Amino acid sequence: MPGFFEALSNLPPVPKRKHTVTVDGKVTEVDLQTKKMIMLKGEQAFTWKDNRIVEKPKPKRQGVTYRTLKKDKYGYSFHGADAHWPDRIVEGGFSWQIQSE
Repeated sequence: MPGFFEALSNLPPVPKRKHTVTVDGKVTEVDLQTKKMIMLKGEQAFTWKDNRIVEKPKPKRQGVTYRTLKKDKYGYSFHGADAHWPDRIVEGGFSWQIQSE
């Protein structure tokens, strides 16, 4: 195979792949690790700050509200003390009340 290795040595180098992302409508080239992180979390989780791509701060939880069963002036009486079987409404029974944290 004469000339095979000469032909291989004369091949042009393979260009490296460019990694681009779109953040806030602006397309930019980034390294592979940044591209993977943006693909994992989604482009909407990032923004531009001081000409750099940074992650948006996560919103803080305002407070959790949920309903709990508490004693009240008038409330349910449960059959066999099972909260899933209300029997009747009595004085001093239990009622569902909203509690916040």
